[in-house]
Amino acid sequence: MSQKKSFNQLILYIITFFFVWNVYEFVVKPQILLNLSQVSGTLIQTVIKLGIWTVPSFLLIKKNEGIAIKYPDLFSRRVKWTTWFLVMLAIMMYLLIISYIQYGNIAIRESFQPISLINTVLFVGVTEEMVFRGWLLNSLLTKVSKWNAIILSSILFVLIHFPTWIYTNTFNGIISSGGFIQVFLLGILFSWSFMKSKNIFVPMLLHMTWNLFNILFFG
Repeated sequence: MSQKKSFNQLILYIITFFFVWNVYEFVVKPQILLNLSQVSGTLIQTVIKLGIWTVPSFLLIKKNEGIAIKYPDLFSRRVKWTTWFLVMLAIMMYLLIISYIQYGNIAIRESFQPISLINTVLFVGVTEEMVFRGWLLNSLLTKVSKWNAIILSSILFVLIHFPTWIYTNTFNGIISSGGFIQVFLLGILFSWSFMKSKNIFVPMLLHMTWNLFNILFFG
C-alpha cells in the first residue's frame, strides 16, 4: 500500500470511528441505560464497544498494511515482565497515595460495584488499547516521528473521552481541574510501553491496573 493510501485510510478510520462513537454515546447509550437493568446494560454496552472498537481495529492490524509493529508479533513478542510489573506497582502506589491524601484512608469505596470489573477494567483495557496503541499509534509510527505519533495518538485518546464527559455532566469539571491532562499523560505512558515492549498486552495490563485501582479506591 502506498504511503498516501495508508494515510488516507487512517484519516477515514479516525473520522468514521469518532462519528460512530459519538452517535452511540448520545443516541444509543441513553436508551440502554433507561430501558435495561445495570447488568444487562453493562453487557450490551460491552458487546457494542467490542464491535465498534476492537473488531475493526483488529482486522486492520491483521492486514499488516501501514503499521510499524506487525501482526501477530504485537501479540506474541516476548516481554521482560519484571520491568512492567514494576511500572504496574508504581501505578498502584501512586493511586493509593492519592486516595489516602484525598480521603484520609485507603479503603474500597462504597460506590464500587463488581459489575464494573467487566466493563471498566477488563474490556476498557482491551478495547481502548487495541484502537489507540495497537492501531492508531502503530499506524502513525509509519507516517510521522515517534514523538509526534505519541502526542497525536494521546490527543485523540483524550478527545474520545469527550462524549462520556459531556454526557455525564463532568466535562466542565474535568477541563477546569486539568483532569484531561492526566488522561493525556496516561496516553503517553501507554504509548511508550507499547513502543518499548512491542507487545499490546503490556499497555493493556497497565491500563487495566489504572482502571482497577481507580474504581476500587476512588469510586
